[in-house]
Amino acid sequence: MTGLRERKKLATHQALSSAALRLAVERGLDNVTIENITAEADVALRTFRNYFASKYEAVAAIGADRARRIGMSLLERPVTEPLWEVRSPRPRRWPSGAGTPPTRRSRCGRSWSARCASWPAPAPSPCRPDASRAWVA
Repeated sequence: MTGLRERKKLATHQALSSAALRLAVERGLDNVTIENITAEADVALRTFRNYFASKYEAVAAIGADRARRIGMSLLERPVTEPLWEVRSPRPRRWPSGAGTPPTRRSRCGRSWSARCASWPAPAPSPCRPDASRAWVA
């Protein structure tokens, strides 16, 4: 999506969906009309209908777009890479100079990491390795 027309369409789509979500949070979804959304985004009612069928679809568009982007980024990763390594792009470390990191303790007094280390490893999935990614396509 590199052309001016595509960028304008994307900007309009984002403006409508963010206006719909913002108004729904401020006023409550039942108190928001499509006319309110189009006025907030500064577009015509007909333009709204070109992008969304209802105000509910416009409100949900931000979450759907985010889920689509996450799915596409997962498809770019190797199929053999475990999901728990994919979920964070870099390991989280305690900042240097901030002292020692706090430890979380369970009710039995053992740290969570020690407790989890004693759990058995999950069984391999009987499904195909790429079956979990089929829903994104």
